Amino acid sequence: MAPVKQQKGGRPVRSCIKAASPIGRRQGTEDFPFTLKIWALAHQIPPGHVSTYTDIAQAIGKPKGLRAVGHALARNPLLEVIPCHRVLTTAGRIGGYGGSKTDPKRLQRKRELLASEGVHFDPDGICRVPKWHDFKDTTPQQLRELQHRVDQAAAKTTAQDRD
Repeated sequence: MAPVKQQKGGRPVRSCIKAASPIGRRQGTEDFPFTLKIWALAHQIPPGHVSTYTDIAQAIGKPKGLRAVGHALARNPLLEVIPCHRVLTTAGRIGGYGGSKTDPKRLQRKRELLASEGVHFDPDGICRVPKWHDFKDTTPQQLRELQHRVDQAAAKTTAQDRD
């Protein structure tokens, strides 16, 4: 049985319903940065599919954290590995790309990337493709590997900036 929880008004309530363990709270992953966990989930979205900021927030165990998901994806250093272009708003619209919600060139680039994968938008700018939310649990090893790739990309960028 689940532990005792306080309900509004201070009355203790017990729940016998076991909630599914959110991906972001898997044993052994709590020491990894929240942003890395978001990138790991976005990495799972296959070509030709889209998901939403809300779906990722729910999968990581932070259902109200969709803005945090957006901020993390805006800082994505590995566009070829972490397909943040496959993440849309809950309404199926493009929320932003490359750290911008208003730059028409960046938003058009996101639309082009999705179109190249077979994802299209109706005349109102809404993607009618069913949303993908089959996220798998991310292991500590997978997070370490992704962190290593991010570190390599950062080192490469730093070296190029010095040249």
